Amino acid sequence: RIPGIDNNLVRHLSACETMGGATNICSDKTGTLTENRMTVVKGFFGGEILEDGRLTGASLWTGKNVYYQTLFEGIAMNSTATCHFNSANIREDQGNKTECALLGLGILNDYDFKTCRKEYEERSAVLNLYSFSSDRKRMSTFVNQAETGKPRLYTKGASEVVVGLCTQELLLDGRCALLTASKRAALNEQIVNWARQGLRTLALAYRDFSSYDTATYGPMENAPESDLTL
Repeated sequence: RIPGIDNNLVRHLSACETMGGATNICSDKTGTLTENRMTVVKGFFGGEILEDGRLTGASLWTGKNVYYQTLFEGIAMNSTATCHFNSANIREDQGNKTECALLGLGILNDYDFKTCRKEYEERSAVLNLYSFSSDRKRMSTFVNQAETGKPRLYTKGASEVVVGLCTQELLLDGRCALLTASKRAALNEQIVNWARQGLRTLALAYRDFSSYDTATYGPMENAPESDLTL
């Protein structure tokens, strides 16, 4: 039979033979025993760990400062999902659940990601997208940043991978500081601790450029995902 008639997507035909010989199948419980809705419950922001209730209306968002704008613009532009809260205040998702969790955090902190995306689309300011893959464990989006008019690369992905690509960190006051070896070690330890609690960890970073050249940065293998700011 032709794969697809039963609405089954088979990426590698050889997988059918493998699955046909399986005696035990272990499946992800998400959506089976849970609501299939992810939320941000803990985070490391500008040197401060926030949990649950402190993630909304937090002091570090006060005045919607540079840190706030950089964080949530990166979330908005470096994702393809969308979500909204219905009249019952329940979040309805379309797309990747992890991305929806991040977008939901933005909404709860009064960030309008739809307006942000619309403004970039109207300016044709999205320059390139380096899609996620299991090998790279990250994705990135190049944009012409609204405030400076210069190219900026937003990156998100597996925490240990993205942290390893960073050389600086963005502080709450908008300044950048060197990501020291001791700070990197502390971050990696925190990542491990959260993973042991069954949490899915993710890191967000960016890098500013003076110019963008399609011939240089266009191909996936040329994605300049180094010297990032966490």
